[in-house]
Amino acid sequence: MSSRNGCMDQNKEMRQAELDGLRGFAALTVVLAHLTAAFRPQMYFGIENGLTENVQTWFANSPLFVLVNGSFGVYIFFVLSGFVISASADRSRSGFLKTALARCVRLSLPCAASIFFSALLMSAVLANSEGAAQIVGHWWIKKQLIVTPQPWWQVMKEAAGWYYVTGESLLNGALWTMQVELIGSLIIYAVFYSFTARMHRFMIAAGLSVAVIYFYITPFYYLCFVAGSLLYLLRNEVMKLPSMLAGIVLLTGIVLGGKSFFPPPAGTFYDGIYHGFALFHAEAYIWTLGASLLVAGVLTFQPAKIFLSNRLSRFLGRLSFSVYLLHFPLLIVLMTNLFVTWGSASSAAYIATAIIYICTVYALGFVFTFMIDEPAIRLSHRIRHGELKENSSLADAEAREDHP
Repeated sequence: MSSRNGCMDQNKEMRQAELDGLRGFAALTVVLAHLTAAFRPQMYFGIENGLTENVQTWFANSPLFVLVNGSFGVYIFFVLSGFVISASADRSRSGFLKTALARCVRLSLPCAASIFFSALLMSAVLANSEGAAQIVGHWWIKKQLIVTPQPWWQVMKEAAGWYYVTGESLLNGALWTMQVELIGSLIIYAVFYSFTARMHRFMIAAGLSVAVIYFYITPFYYLCFVAGSLLYLLRNEVMKLPSMLAGIVLLTGIVLGGKSFFPPPAGTFYDGIYHGFALFHAEAYIWTLGASLLVAGVLTFQPAKIFLSNRLSRFLGRLSFSVYLLHFPLLIVLMTNLFVTWGSASSAAYIATAIIYICTVYALGFVFTFMIDEPAIRLSHRIRHGELKENSSLADAEAREDHP
């Protein structure tokens, strides 16, 4: 650990440790989101189908929802990718094709390993998704967690990267983000390699923003990449924000990130905020703006930087990609069994099973990071640079330009 800390000091300008910490907590939010949506849906989706308001639906429409808002966590991932990949592209001396290949390898190897892991779990017929869905009785768990084992030709097809083409995976539902991640990454690399002047990069970013909004190309995702790239281009100006203003920016981002999954009911906390954005037809971009402000605040607000740079936060960031890749198959297999056999008995039993599940995800995530993820990072560096620098595996700016 001490050698990594030394590397981090040497690369302070190139790499912000607080971003690793933020990525780690965003990944935890995604884990909690799927856990909540599956087994405590009222806490995630709020009032549906004529249900009366209770503590759980109140939570879903309050700022506390940000704690389990996995969709917002994904927006944070994309803003972070835009920022860090822009930094990587700005300093890179490698060609575009070599960089693109390295990026594909860095993402694809861990994803392929997670697909084989999921296929093995599914082939063992260990899941009890139908039993859990019958107990919960909600549309989300029925749609997302009831899966069937896939033939091995389908496994090999997905492991080869078919999710990049379709934007979905039959074996690991979390891989839908990889298509967006790869496209966003490659566009940033292409722009930075083609245009070196900052003003030209600003103009391209503005043009891309208008294009994705006008053509509605999942703009709330790709605008996150643009926002992250703009934060990098404006990093010197952003870093000069007064501490109080930086704190307000951070808090505003967190509050916007707590906007409910569905349009907020009348009279709830977010009702006025939502309709204010709706006046400008911008309600779809609340989380995009929130994630951008949150990352900007983390970059500039010193207490947040200190907290997210501590050893635990950085450790969570180190495991974030592995945790993201493994948590969904384990939710389908492990958590459904725990819930049916024990966790549905009471709230205390559910909390206990959720803790067991989360601990298992992070324990296996640690093994996966050591055996799969970090070797993939080192291999991508070899492809990109031709040789592995002494400290590049963990300290380079590019080492964590992943999406968990």
